[in-house]
Amino acid sequence: MMAAFAIGFWGYLNVSNINLTVVYLAGQADARKRLYAYLLLAALAEMAYCLLVWLGLGSLWQRPEWGVYLHWLSVGVLAALGAWALMEAFRPPASDKAFVYRGYAALLLHPHQLPFWTFWSAYLSNNGWVEADSRADILRAAAAAGLGTLGVLALYAWLGAALIRRLRLNQRAFNLFIGLSCIALCVWELLK
Repeated sequence: MMAAFAIGFWGYLNVSNINLTVVYLAGQADARKRLYAYLLLAALAEMAYCLLVWLGLGSLWQRPEWGVYLHWLSVGVLAALGAWALMEAFRPPASDKAFVYRGYAALLLHPHQLPFWTFWSAYLSNNGWVEADSRADILRAAAAAGLGTLGVLALYAWLGAALIRRLRLNQRAFNLFIGLSCIALCVWELLK
């Protein structure tokens, strides 16, 4: 279960919409409840994606073309999130709603969760760390992954809020960074 926790933790170390939304909410004095709700939703979404892949792994092995479709679907979602962020970067910042909504969209429609958990669930079951036929093992692995996600995002909230206070980053800079990162990842995926 420590492996699933570590994978859930490691999966969110790279900067993305989700991490930056946590940092942004942590930097807002009046957003504590929204931050806690977002962290809880992130852990639950990680558990749901993990369970979805574990329980659907047999079907995925029987239909490998689904993996190709899921890959291109993830590229499309990533492109849409990147375009949304770039559009928001050049609009006057009326409120933080669009930024936070994009964070929720990225959380619920996380483009790389299915390939990520397909790889790691196969790895964990092939090495005998999680029994693919045991519902209890799968539930424990999903819970551990959710706790790992919660841990790394809480770390981002704690360290990120201090970083925002020191650097005085604004919403436009976040949107530019997110949009360009998403578009760069889409180009990378298309060129592979």
